[in-house]
Amino acid sequence: MLRILIISALLFSVSSPDAISQQQEKEKIEDENVAPNYYLGFTTNYFTIRSRRPFGWRGDDGRHNLPENRTRVTRSSFSMVLHFGYEFNETTHLGVFFDHRTYNRRTTLKIDSEDDDRIPFSTNRAMYGFGTFARYVVNPQNEFQIYLRPSLGYYFDNYEEFRDSRRDYREDDRYISFGLGLGAQYEITDNLRLVLRLTGINYVNGRWTERGSDRGESYSNTTMNRRRSGMFVGFEWRL
Repeated sequence: MLRILIISALLFSVSSPDAISQQQEKEKIEDENVAPNYYLGFTTNYFTIRSRRPFGWRGDDGRHNLPENRTRVTRSSFSMVLHFGYEFNETTHLGVFFDHRTYNRRTTLKIDSEDDDRIPFSTNRAMYGFGTFARYVVNPQNEFQIYLRPSLGYYFDNYEEFRDSRRDYREDDRYISFGLGLGAQYEITDNLRLVLRLTGINYVNGRWTERGSDRGESYSNTTMNRRRSGMFVGFEWRL
């Protein structure tokens, strides 16, 4: 009996280090196969368009109407959104973002209604914002995934008008924005994915003020962006 116990003890002492080593190697491989939870990404948008349409101040809000001359208008926009996210699981993400956008419009305005003389007119708009977002993936089992993206942000919006290259109007806008958009993502590799995002529905509540005067007003509105300016494309890297 004693001999059997001694032999068993010797066999256990020989095999135990090997078993521990195999278990550690297995755990290491499993850890390597688990996707990192953090990711860093960006999405961007750029467009330029020329059209013949009535030219109004900032498009549609009507706070400072200009003569509606049917003339050629050039509009351009550039946007860049940086974001940092965390994956709680396959379906739920949470993160923060920084948003920067610029908008420009150029056209000519009549000096006199009886004359056809025109002067250059342009507007510049720069927006900066930051906030938080969530992502709910609808079909996590696929490589190509669809998701919903609610977001909450605070924005600084600075607007300027130039007549004949002279700035004659400035406005500051501060607002809170709540959005609900759609998106899609495609896993290129384990650590890299392609991202497509649509702005969707957006609710804004804020206040604008004219520089150099007491003119200003609080406002709120809800919009749905179906234009190219609401479509963003980018990449994400798992960290």
